[in-house]
Amino acid sequence: MPYIEQGQRKPIDDLVRLIKFKSDCKIGIFNYLITRFMCSWIKSKGESYTTYNELIGVLEAAKLELYRRLVSKYEDTKLASSGECYDIEPSAPKIAFEPSIKPKNTNEIETDKIRCPECNFPVVQSEGCMTCQNCGWSKCS
Repeated sequence: MPYIEQGQRKPIDDLVRLIKFKSDCKIGIFNYLITRFMCSWIKSKGESYTTYNELIGVLEAAKLELYRRLVSKYEDTKLASSGECYDIEPSAPKIAFEPSIKPKNTNEIETDKIRCPECNFPVVQSEGCMTCQNCGWSKCS
């Protein structure tokens, strides 16, 4: 979630209220709006790898936040009303090494598996990196 102070939100919220999307508006219009905002950001910050990387990070974080805060709740509601469609249970990947680090948070339950700090899914070692196969988090040694 974009953690900005309430006072900083008002001018942005006022700007957003000026944009009126009609019910028959195509998603391409929204894509264009985001693109124009990004172009404006690039012009103000200067073209650089850092600027591009920051924009990609913001887009990725916004996508994940949208999924975490809204889509997953919507899916849970639909699952409750429609029923489960999967007839298999996912299996956690096996970790072929003994963890050498302990959880930093003492509230975490210590297990024989290292868990992702982003989604708490077990991580696997792949090409010298601990990688979460659920959300994509990675830490290289």
